[in-house]
Amino acid sequence: MLAGVVYCVRVLAAEALLPSAKRDEQGEAERKHFLRMRRRFLADGLYCPMSTMISLLAYGKSIALNTSNEGSVHWSPDRRVLYLHGRPVAIERFQKMVRDVVQEAERVLWEELVWTGPEGRFVVPLDQIVDDVTFTKRGTSFVSKSGNGLADGLDWMIDRMLTSEEGRKMRVNGVWNARQLRRYLRKVDRFLELLLFGAHTTAGQPARGTEITTVRHQNGFLQDRNIFVIDGRVVIIIRYHISQLQFDTPKIIPRFLPWRVGQLMAVYSGYMRPFREHLMVQLQGKGWSDHVWADANGPWETDRLTSIIRETASRLGERLTTLDYRHAAISIGRVFVGEQFAHGYREEAGEVEEPQVEVENALELHAGRGERIGVQRYGVPSDVVKHLSMRSMETFRPLSEAWHRSLGLSSDEGGGSKGWGSKTSSR
Repeated sequence: MLAGVVYCVRVLAAEALLPSAKRDEQGEAERKHFLRMRRRFLADGLYCPMSTMISLLAYGKSIALNTSNEGSVHWSPDRRVLYLHGRPVAIERFQKMVRDVVQEAERVLWEELVWTGPEGRFVVPLDQIVDDVTFTKRGTSFVSKSGNGLADGLDWMIDRMLTSEEGRKMRVNGVWNARQLRRYLRKVDRFLELLLFGAHTTAGQPARGTEITTVRHQNGFLQDRNIFVIDGRVVIIIRYHISQLQFDTPKIIPRFLPWRVGQLMAVYSGYMRPFREHLMVQLQGKGWSDHVWADANGPWETDRLTSIIRETASRLGERLTTLDYRHAAISIGRVFVGEQFAHGYREEAGEVEEPQVEVENALELHAGRGERIGVQRYGVPSDVVKHLSMRSMETFRPLSEAWHRSLGLSSDEGGGSKGWGSKTSSR
């Protein structure tokens, strides 16, 4: 919260001292005035509120990094039960809970939203999707590229609506039935809740609530999208980081979805999302959003994720909050994936990450430079998002895949098509 206040003060001060409406008229005199005011009111080491806030921010960060929580978890001798604050979490039930949610999301998508049985289900050929992750034009994504066969998803869904008995109820004699639209949109929200839970629990290291709920399916005005298809896998790439407000440099972590959840995300992005937006416009006159999980008020709040986790975790016999799930998932990952699964995390209520020790690449050192310069200046890969290196991809992919296996899910199509009916490469 304090980091957010510091950030806002800096933004407001910049606008007050260098108004954007007069930017063309500003010159050297205005720049020098800004620097004088900055040294007087916005820098550390002064007798001013901003200096106090910066000092408190650094002090709080130091305390957080050097103070750990009390012990919160322990295991049964056979590693089959995790005790979280004394509450038993059976690993077998935990794994089944996640698989059941994925299966329920598939059922809701195909039977209630697309109005088709197992024989009408299809597969999006992710290994054939072309996705230029460096293209940042507003409103673009892998769905908008015509060669991927997903750009006409809205027309396809309207055809499905007109040919299905349930779908035809939404539009009678050329007039939209508001009651049926609301009923259908509630089903879409239910599917989105299941999809959110599935993406949050199956992608590997759990993201923070504010990170996963603000994921974008297409490029926005100020932020690029978070969902990509890389090497036949749907990947969620989170740019936000808790230290970004202090250092203005995000730490990028890719999270690979298992095949079935990736299919859910791809089908929703290409077909259900444009159809949902079309219906919301007919009903409310608005409904467009760059975010996957959003309503009329903007992206879903973390409270929504917590309520979803609490509801779904009832299958465990124990109700979990968002933070409880982070504790459980990281602890389970340490045992069933490896200690590196939780690298960079400290189990603190404040969710502060410990400093990461970077090991320099021997090849870059041999060339007489540091790894950071080597990655940024020489042979920069064109297929990687800014701030995301191939080394990060190669590090986090095995962790995600190992997490998939621990849950009984497959990372690729070969072992993950169960429940999808006929396997066709297109509609």
